[in-house]
Amino acid sequence: MHNNLSQYTFGDIVYIKTDQDQNKIMVTELRFSQGQCLYTVSNNGMNSECYNYELTDKADENTKLGL
Repeated sequence: MHNNLSQYTFGDIVYIKTDQDQNKIMVTELRFSQGQCLYTVSNNGMNSECYNYELTDKADENTKLGL
């Protein structure tokens, strides 16, 4: 049985929930280990590693406004 552990896939545009600027970032790599998916996301040559719970597909305007 195949379980899909990733909420996002290559090329998806996502946001890091805690990013105050709410910059659009792209999923560029997925790694699976011990039942979890670790994403590498990229924006302007900068890479970050994030888990599902750190990402969203909708910008949070309140975070962007500092609220």
